Amino acid sequence: MRFKLLAILIALFVIVESIGVYVAMKFRDHEINYILEKSVDLNEVLYNSIMYSFRNEADLIFDNIMESRRDIVEILSRANREDPQTDILREKLYKLLEDKYRYFKVKYNVRQVHFHLPKAISFLRMHKPSKFGDSLWGVRPSLREVHNTRKVVRGFEEGRIFNGFRNIYPIFQGEEYIGSVEVSFSFQSIRSQAMELLPYHYKFMISNSTANIVWKSSKNNNYSPSDLSDSFYYDSEANKRCDHPKHNDELAHTISHINKELNISIQQDLNEFKRFAKYIEHDDSFFTVSFIPISSVAHKDSAYFIAYEVDNHFIRKEFSDMKRRIGIFTVALLVSLTLIYLVILKELELRALNRSLEIRIADEIKSSRQKDKVIIQQSKLSAMAEMINSIAHQWRQPLNRISLEVINIEEDFLYDELSEESLMRYSEGINQNVQYLSKTIDDFRDFYRPREGGDVASIVDLIESVVNIIDGEFKSKQISLNFNNQLSEPFTVDHAKDFKQVLVNIITNSIDSIESVDRVEGEIDILLESSNSDIKLTIHDNGKGIEKEIADRVFEPYFTTKFENQGTGMGLYISKITIETNMGGHIYFKHGEEVGTECIIKLPKDGHSNDSEI
Repeated sequence: MRFKLLAILIALFVIVESIGVYVAMKFRDHEINYILEKSVDLNEVLYNSIMYSFRNEADLIFDNIMESRRDIVEILSRANREDPQTDILREKLYKLLEDKYRYFKVKYNVRQVHFHLPKAISFLRMHKPSKFGDSLWGVRPSLREVHNTRKVVRGFEEGRIFNGFRNIYPIFQGEEYIGSVEVSFSFQSIRSQAMELLPYHYKFMISNSTANIVWKSSKNNNYSPSDLSDSFYYDSEANKRCDHPKHNDELAHTISHINKELNISIQQDLNEFKRFAKYIEHDDSFFTVSFIPISSVAHKDSAYFIAYEVDNHFIRKEFSDMKRRIGIFTVALLVSLTLIYLVILKELELRALNRSLEIRIADEIKSSRQKDKVIIQQSKLSAMAEMINSIAHQWRQPLNRISLEVINIEEDFLYDELSEESLMRYSEGINQNVQYLSKTIDDFRDFYRPREGGDVASIVDLIESVVNIIDGEFKSKQISLNFNNQLSEPFTVDHAKDFKQVLVNIITNSIDSIESVDRVEGEIDILLESSNSDIKLTIHDNGKGIEKEIADRVFEPYFTTKFENQGTGMGLYISKITIETNMGGHIYFKHGEEVGTECIIKLPKDGHSNDSEI
């Protein structure tokens, strides 16, 4: 038995331990997902902050360029008129801004300052002045938007040679649009500034569809296939190792290894251009990789800003905490199962002791069962005697009256005084007493038999029905019935017929009580109201009230204050059974505040439906 118990507890340990480990791992994963989400939030804020900074720098550069506004406007205006001196004008503009452009490249890491004529015709590339005259209308939505809206356009956009984070400003002569100038920055500039704020490793990756805009020769020079996905390219310049002390060849090799592990698990997220983060454990370090999607000026999903955190100590802590939780859980489980094992062994010993006691007790029980049968039989006989005594008590007087009526008939017959009229009178008296005897049996049979519910009705309708019947019957007695309904919502009762009989019994008793005193006019007030848990019905009369000597007996069976031939004494007893046993309520009497008697009935709200649900 002990071996079997030990095997069960070992199996239980394995099952519960497995569940505990699973729960601990799920909790760890939940916390790590939260950490990753916060990592994405942090890097997205970083990216947006840098872009806002470059936007301000672009505005400063544009303002600096436009210090020579008069000369620039004149050059572009003459170029728009296809002046034969266009090359001279281009050279003049280049020399005008050459020194400033070199300063911008050193100070702000500017990639391009590029002037365009209307319809997106390239006029001057400061980084490559020999390349001009080509139309960018078909490949640069930003230039089309500036031309159409005459407003500044900003955002990421791929070009024929380079991608860039572009800021394109319209230039006007008066109100005439004469061209635009682009101030753009490379991702390398953004990465440098990002590392000043948060020393992670950063990469920039664009989609195939975006990179396909680039001329083939430029694409081979400026882009390399991504090791994260076949659907993306790296910006070659941005993929170079920077001079930050944490960015070395060993780190580059580690990141390459991490990317190979990520390649399969992130394809769907990459293709959906979702913001997300992943973590990879490598050489006892936890790398967090955040992916921030970038939309182009044309509002197309185009690229990703990627941030690598070398060792996320929050994730490391979650793994450490998970191991600690599992260890504590395992120790607690072992201690608990050991205690259970000892308790069960003790219980088995007690059961063995109890078996010997059970045999002895069984013998004692067997010997006492015969005594129990005798006691039960005596109880049945006692209950039967009580029932017969109650019936005998009710039948004694009617039987005596029947006997007297028979004697009267015999005597009248013997003395030749029996007339048809007296015979009918004696016969009627005998019949009334026989009916009384029958009614006693019916009362006993009906109200000791279990009642079944099923007849449901509105309590207000039941009260009004009883009031209408009794009020019509007793108007001649100068007794008024007043019904005050204060319910705010419908309420129904089960055992409706029985409840209606209860109301008839109580109100009839109130009428009898009023008639027993000398009053000019009797009143019976019926108040129906609601509380939090029950419905309260109060029936108050201005009759003689209930005497203290009999107040505790009014609900006893066969107790009545009326003459023997006026009632069986079962009315209030049956009313109490109906309200408290069948309907789960409570009924009681108390003296009125000034005169008369109050009968109070409380019915629980639960278990009843409103009228709309019947």
